[in-house]
Amino acid sequence: MTRAAPSVREVLAEFLGTFLLQGIGGLCIANAVLSNKPANDLGMCIGFSLAISFSVALTYDISGGFINPAVSLVFFSFGDLSLLKLISYVVAQCLAAVCASLLVLVVYYDAIMAVDGSSHHFTFGNASTAHLFASFPADYLTLTGGLVDQTIGCALFIFLIVFIGDTRHGIPRLVRPLLFGLAFAAVTAGIGINAGYPLNPADLCSRLFIYTFVGYGPHVFEPLNGAWIWVPVVAPLIGALLGGWLYKFTIGCLLNDADRQL
Repeated sequence: MTRAAPSVREVLAEFLGTFLLQGIGGLCIANAVLSNKPANDLGMCIGFSLAISFSVALTYDISGGFINPAVSLVFFSFGDLSLLKLISYVVAQCLAAVCASLLVLVVYYDAIMAVDGSSHHFTFGNASTAHLFASFPADYLTLTGGLVDQTIGCALFIFLIVFIGDTRHGIPRLVRPLLFGLAFAAVTAGIGINAGYPLNPADLCSRLFIYTFVGYGPHVFEPLNGAWIWVPVVAPLIGALLGGWLYKFTIGCLLNDADRQL
């Protein structure tokens, strides 16, 4: 990682990595929702986890393999990314999420039309095709519950990400992408029934925007009286900072810099 201005190849790497992650992840969700079978949470979890591993492996030596605005923000707070890099990476990640949504729409357009007909109906149930593009709160979830769910989920994920990326542990570089994916699998195996797995702000922010062009209309902004639109964006950012700095002030302080290994 450097603090210099981002190169075109670094920004492109973040775009492609995020597109691969969100594209494969979205297709996994679509396969579960549109198959007329009970949603296979295990299959979606494994698919997303492998997508993270391959996406990070693809971009790790070029841009650092952040592929998530929350991860980018944490390493900016550590001083490992310049402000210009942070902005460039986040823009690339959000654009990639929009393109990934379009990929899911193109691949599963016929299936979506078969389920919804000529006009998309919007419900918050697991069978709604809206879940192909974003996550929504369960009927019982409150605003406070949603904030807690997303903050804690992302804090746990980022804590593990920073741990894996800390070279003082001596984790081989080639193994880290696999562990990043396993970290996601470990966290999402314990959360999900409240609001799915929107731990990536690029996913929700961009996908809610694209909804207005797919046909779901303003209903996507209605959950929790309109408050849900910002919960999956802000809460993961807060959780990421908490998780990252919790590691820094605990395990990170106990390690000896002399033990640093590549």
